[in-house]
Amino acid sequence: AFLSSVEEGNQWGKEHFLIQDFSIRYAHSIKNYWRQQAAPFCLPASSDILALAFNEKNTAGASNARASLSALPYSDDEILNIPKRISDSNPTLLFGGQSTEANFLSQCSRKDFDIIHLALHAESSERDRFDNKLLLPGKRRNTIDTLYGFELPVFKKNPLIILSSCQTAYGTQQLGEGTYSLTRCFLQSGAAQVIASLWNIEDSVTSELMDDFYEQLSNGHSPSKSLRNAQLRYLEEANDFASNPGWWSLLVCY
Repeated sequence: AFLSSVEEGNQWGKEHFLIQDFSIRYAHSIKNYWRQQAAPFCLPASSDILALAFNEKNTAGASNARASLSALPYSDDEILNIPKRISDSNPTLLFGGQSTEANFLSQCSRKDFDIIHLALHAESSERDRFDNKLLLPGKRRNTIDTLYGFELPVFKKNPLIILSSCQTAYGTQQLGEGTYSLTRCFLQSGAAQVIASLWNIEDSVTSELMDDFYEQLSNGHSPSKSLRNAQLRYLEEANDFASNPGWWSLLVCY
């Protein structure tokens, strides 16, 4: 998080952050920036929404390198609140064992969505740009599906993508190219804009931020402005400890 002024004593509640003055959006390239300027995301009058939640603990078999993936207990409320905030919407909400790779790809092939919200697990690599992936419940109990960035479908409707998962804006750094992350993969697959995380998420805080984000989005604000307003509301209500940017500034808009 950028500071526009610094107070002594590391009292985060007294610091003045750049988002308190500006709405901030990132771009992977000039081409991406101009494309978003020419056709910014606007919430349709009636929105088709796809949302997945990893809300059940999934213990993989011994052959899988990941011994287990913990449930994201607040992911239930996170996606259930979306149609409450965006009242005129057609939501498809997948929980637990429904949130498989096959179901996600099937939904995307059958319908063009305006918003895709993924409250899942994710892994990113700083060494291999092809090793950024989403982790989803498998078809069989206690198995895990892996969806790599290069396996994403083409999004014809240019949706808003919410990657409410760990480190989805993190990845391999390449001189002259920037970061190869899941965010970049979604943008290359046709996403209009992406909300993503720079480091590991705190499930409860992210759920709170997302609830406010969708309220702002339904009021006609852009994704970057909606995220800014949600973070500002969080800061207004947070104590000194919770004002630490590690809790709230991990979500950024591309």
